[in-house]
Amino acid sequence: IEVKKCFFNHMQSAGSLPPRVDVRFTLETTGTVSRASIAQPEYAGTPLDACLSAAIKKITFPPVSASQKITYPFIMQ
Repeated sequence: IEVKKCFFNHMQSAGSLPPRVDVRFTLETTGTVSRASIAQPEYAGTPLDACLSAAIKKITFPPVSASQKITYPFIMQ
């Protein structure tokens, strides 16, 4: 829900959605996310970047054996 809110807020302010947003994040062994940001430079430092980073950091994943760097694509159609 939090991720959807980010895209909804972006659409309200920008008038449209980007066709694709890749979010890079670091998944720690505990299942928490320590870092998150949008990979595309045109969205770095924007309110969309801040919102998505905060939303992804709130997600708790199952524990993993080693920390992992993940890039997850959000594709709008």
